[in-house]
Amino acid sequence: IFNSPELPSHPRLKRYANLTDDALIELYAKSELFISYSAYEGFGLPVAEAIHFGCKVLCADIPVYRELFSEYVYFCATQEQSLKQALAHMPQQILPDLTSFYEKFSYAQSASIILEKINE
Repeated sequence: IFNSPELPSHPRLKRYANLTDDALIELYAKSELFISYSAYEGFGLPVAEAIHFGCKVLCADIPVYRELFSEYVYFCATQEQSLKQALAHMPQQILPDLTSFYEKFSYAQSASIILEKINE
């Protein structure tokens, strides 16, 4: 629904659409960096998936990403120059312990919250 900006080509940048689950898992597993530079997100499932597969993640600095993923990703402002600067100065990331990540986003935790809201 949004216009797609023309992105410059680069030998290390690849864009994909309509991938199967298996192809997507393979890409996450092979990727060294995942970028979500969206200015509008409801949740950001691809960010959660990338974290799960051990990708270094760079996100637009928007409230939903701050709320959900602040312990696990790097942020940059939503401006072209900021993205370039963030990529150039991004430190080597040592992934934090993901135990709290899995607890926060588990099906059991989600179901418990939904049931609590329904019962209210």
